[in-house]
Amino acid sequence: IADKLNDDYQKASILLNTSEVYLSTDIARTSSNAYACLNKLKEIDSRTGNTDHLFYYYFNMGAYFSKTKNYPNSVNMYLEALNISKSGIDSEQKSNLFHSISKVYKKSGNYEKAFLFLE
Repeated sequence: IADKLNDDYQKASILLNTSEVYLSTDIARTSSNAYACLNKLKEIDSRTGNTDHLFYYYFNMGAYFSKTKNYPNSVNMYLEALNISKSGIDSEQKSNLFHSISKVYKKSGNYEKAFLFLE
């Protein structure tokens, strides 16, 4: 429907939600599907100048890189989401982000930083 209506905002929202579904499974091939959705979302939002999805884009990219065990990129994406979260993201999402950052630091063996993000 979003395609027929040529509604880029809705297309981007659908891609974001689809990426979350792909990331929530344990099937390896779905990670690449999530990555493709997120890249298409970024392309649409860059073209249209929309910034509403940026926090979630970086949050989900952090999850993607964590899932593929690329922890340095995961941390970078999560920290970008954290930077964006200073402009109006609700406390529940921030809490989820802190937990995700802590988890990635723990997986990468950086227990000191993992602990910092749990506080």
